[in-house]
Amino acid sequence: MAEIEVAAFEELKEGRPLTKYVDLGDRLLPVLLIKLGGEVYALEPLCPHAKWPLEVFGVFTERGGAKVVCKIHWGVWDLSDGGGRFKDREAPRLRTYKAVVRDGKVYVQL
Repeated sequence: MAEIEVAAFEELKEGRPLTKYVDLGDRLLPVLLIKLGGEVYALEPLCPHAKWPLEVFGVFTERGGAKVVCKIHWGVWDLSDGGGRFKDREAPRLRTYKAVVRDGKVYVQL
């Protein structure tokens, strides 16, 4: 598993999502970063249900654990493991990545 630098920690503002692009050689991989409660989370930037951009249509909260809620259809995903719910049923998983902060930089494990 590769650990790739994606941002400077100072770029992240509490509760404000930021999408960065990781160069994988053959393509760019978008990764959404969010800092909540001092923790940094990394995830795919699109709602796995309808592909809406979570940077625009997501509400990030720490209530009941770090979560994102899609404002379009109100699906809720856990940022630590990507598990989600839509109404009373399981939603498609949100892809998450382990984020590590070291020496003022944010790294994502891919």
